[in-house]
Amino acid sequence: MKRDLLSNIKKGMEIRFYACCYYHEILVLLYKSSLIQTGLCALECRIPLKQKMMKRLAVFLFLTVLGLSGHAQEIIRNLGFEQIDPKGQVLIWTPVNTKQQYQIGLDTSISRTGKASFLVESISNAGANLGVGGVENIIFSPLFKTEKTVKVAGYIKTENITDGFAGIVVRLNGKKIAVAQADTGPNSKAGTNDWSLIEVELPLSPDVASISFSVQSAGKGKAWFDDIQISVDDKIIASSTYEDEANLHN
Repeated sequence: MKRDLLSNIKKGMEIRFYACCYYHEILVLLYKSSLIQTGLCALECRIPLKQKMMKRLAVFLFLTVLGLSGHAQEIIRNLGFEQIDPKGQVLIWTPVNTKQQYQIGLDTSISRTGKASFLVESISNAGANLGVGGVENIIFSPLFKTEKTVKVAGYIKTENITDGFAGIVVRLNGKKIAVAQADTGPNSKAGTNDWSLIEVELPLSPDVASISFSVQSAGKGKAWFDDIQISVDDKIIASSTYEDEANLHN
């Protein structure tokens, strides 16, 4: 890692240092320009560099990473879409827009709770093949190997959804391939609906390493999502905690 830090530092006169704890893995990303796009950013520092500082800074960053790994770190899952990065993009979640037929992002004018919800809206000149628009998240936990069921629930509000539906999709991941996948099926929403709860539940098995879940629309119109909740054997995984991800709320 130290060698990689030195290599990246020598590429430019300014770096942006990002460090975050993502399920007990420290990610250090050095970029010459532009903000990180993965939604994992928890800390940003812009550091103008001079030649004399390069080697000293590399050592400092390396030791900082080692130090952070020994302390409890905040795990942010942002299940209520309240936390954003410096560009105003929702943290942690990864955008999905397979055919570029949707406008996706936070909506601070409509929410079920808090200050914002996530809006998926088809573009005005959307074609017949919309693809899918939304955002995806992922959670790792050793509990997935030992417990019986996982449930992903959330609230959805829709306006004039036609030629498709909006809902939640859940995928159980093994080390190399998907183990299972399901969506909200008949509980997915079309037409116009006020806030309502939808959920997906799947059985767990010892080969499940992580869970991917997305809120998405596959139709014309608007869909808002808020207050996503993940539970394992009916115990809720916190949206933000300093505890190990294996610790759940009763």
